[in-house]
Amino acid sequence: MDTTDPEIYFDELGNCNHCNQLEHEKKTILRKLQNQTALKNLITEISNSNLNGKYNCVVGISGGTDSCFVLHSAVKLGLKPLAVHVDNGWNSEVAVSNIEKIIKKLDVDLHTEVLDWAQFKNLQRAFLRSGTKDCEVPTDHLIRASLVAVAKKYGIKYSLNGRNYSTEGIMPVSWSYGAIDWKYIKSVNKIIDGSRLDKLNGMNLFSQITSVFQGMKSISLLIYIDFDKEKSMELLSEKYGWQAYTGKHYESLYTKWYQGYYLFKKFGVDKRKAHLSVLICNGNMSRERALAELKTLPYDIKTEQIENDYIKTKLEMRQSEVDELMQAENKTYVDYPNNSLFLNGAKNKLVLDTLVILRQLKILPSGFADRAIAQHAAKKQDG
Repeated sequence: MDTTDPEIYFDELGNCNHCNQLEHEKKTILRKLQNQTALKNLITEISNSNLNGKYNCVVGISGGTDSCFVLHSAVKLGLKPLAVHVDNGWNSEVAVSNIEKIIKKLDVDLHTEVLDWAQFKNLQRAFLRSGTKDCEVPTDHLIRASLVAVAKKYGIKYSLNGRNYSTEGIMPVSWSYGAIDWKYIKSVNKIIDGSRLDKLNGMNLFSQITSVFQGMKSISLLIYIDFDKEKSMELLSEKYGWQAYTGKHYESLYTKWYQGYYLFKKFGVDKRKAHLSVLICNGNMSRERALAELKTLPYDIKTEQIENDYIKTKLEMRQSEVDELMQAENKTYVDYPNNSLFLNGAKNKLVLDTLVILRQLKILPSGFADRAIAQHAAKKQDG
């Protein structure tokens, strides 16, 4: 990581706040969860839920490594998952093939939620025109909201996700904000485009809080097991015929363009820095090798024009519009109405203290907001 994140700072040893925070989270969270007892208790808890239903958990699946390995692990551990895929119109052929292969061989049901393309297209264009870095936020939010909606439909209380500390754990808020902030998403759309979003089922703050009090739990299954990315990819390839991608989250054609080209060209942000920093912190890559990789461009010059033309055509934007948005003033989420005061819990002591009390009173589940609390503790240690 470097100063392309305006909020970065370094300690006397030269370690940045992101790496220190990651190490603190791993020590506090992994110590508690990464053991056979914790995993056994989790599986028992999920298995004893929705006993009369066909499924006891939902698993969001994109066709990428993490989500496919979560689905594989859920079945291997004896759970009854319902796979859920949110189709936002940008699936690559490899993603579709990967999903089909693993669903068929695991013999699990697949629920596909297809977003209304007209409204979603307008929303994506609004975010591009907003001048912010948060152009993937609408997809991230609607995936979460869809998982909750499907879970409620089938009486399921558990949603399994692929978050892990093997390849993730560092992502500056200044690079991406708003995945759970529907107010922010609606505000950008209203100010920039003004079109309707009534066919896109987002979750406002009240709905999210209500779902927690109703017992809905999001479980990062890969944190409970010794997840090794490379070995997982080998297993998926050998067992299911799964195919890898050229970059993280590149199962989506839009994500590939957004992360590899748009962020880099417009903002000078290279998300590989965050991903590679995690690998360095975990001892899976040397700093020298990471720096060498960063000397290459995050996009392919040979296919740059083809991919740009595809994105432009699909979003129905003229080349002059694309040129204009690339040159427009850069903005952040603070330039639009949002709920960051509450949702950025790691920066809000009052919110964190309230969450801790609610956990102690067993109104909220014991593991709820573990990460935010660990982040706050790490910042206190940094002084």
